Amino acid sequence: MEDEIWEGVATREIEAPEDILWEQLSNFGQIKSWHTSAEICEVVEGENNKPGCARY
Repeated sequence: MEDEIWEGVATREIEAPEDILWEQLSNFGQIKSWHTSAEICEVVEGENNKPGCARY
């Protein structure tokens, strides 16, 4: 189980200006700032917003 890799997809339509949305969504490590179901979001591997980054 330790080598298990999983993927997830979430979609949502939001009526707001693109620049405001992109500011929130482009920060990979800050999903809890806009996703109401995310209680925890911490970068656990790599550097935030860089390829290979993993969050919990």
